[in-house]
Amino acid sequence: MSTVSVDVFNYEEIVIDNITGYFEEVARLNGVSKHDIHVRIHKREELKAFVYHKSSPMKRVTTVELINFFMGEGSSTLFDLEQKVEQNVSNYLSDYAAITGIEVSKLTIIISKPAQEVMVGAYLNKRFIETIPLKGLVKYFAAGNA
Repeated sequence: MSTVSVDVFNYEEIVIDNITGYFEEVARLNGVSKHDIHVRIHKREELKAFVYHKSSPMKRVTTVELINFFMGEGSSTLFDLEQKVEQNVSNYLSDYAAITGIEVSKLTIIISKPAQEVMVGAYLNKRFIETIPLKGLVKYFAAGNA
């Protein structure tokens, strides 16, 4: 029963809409297909996120952009969330790495929307490990936002 989760506030659908909107805006501003864009999140010395077009880095994603990526445009200005979001995402990466027995510095989470569905994948260096349910990431990300 401990693995059962209920999305009472429909966070997952809201996050899907926010991610889709973010990819559409980046694609529009850069004249590329939204289906070829993805965000890579990793933690080496510090938490970092980057937008990629196919396999080429386009730009670094700031913490404010990461907040907007998950929670919607303007969310970062509503609350002082930067430190909390950095900590939650860092904790997610650290916990995932601990559960899978890999070094957190070699873990990358890639979020994309190659077609109709948002995909979240875990990678060890550049090798695919597994698909992660968005619901799990949303749950972890939203934890502590209250």
